[in-house]
Amino acid sequence: MSVLEGMSAGLPVISTQVGDIPTAVEHHRNGQLVPPGDAAALAEAMAGMAADPLKARAMGREGEAVYRERFSVERMVERYTALYEEVL
Repeated sequence: MSVLEGMSAGLPVISTQVGDIPTAVEHHRNGQLVPPGDAAALAEAMAGMAADPLKARAMGREGEAVYRERFSVERMVERYTALYEEVL
C-alpha cells in the first residue's frame, strides 16, 4: 500500500522487485526497482534520485498519473461495478 500511497502523492518510488510492485512501478518511468536483498542497488537508486531532482519530480508526476489511471478509488469502483454487472 505504501507504494500506491506514494504514487498518489506524486512521489517517485524506489522499491524492490517483489510481489505485485512491478505491476505498479514501471522501472525508469515512475520509479526505480531493485532486486530484493541488493543493498548496493538500493543505495545507488536512492543516490541517483537525490542527485537528479528534476527526474525525480517527473517520475513522481508520472506515478501520480499511473495511480489515477489504474489504482484510484474511482477506478476501483468502475472495476467493481463492471464485475457486478458481468455477474448479474
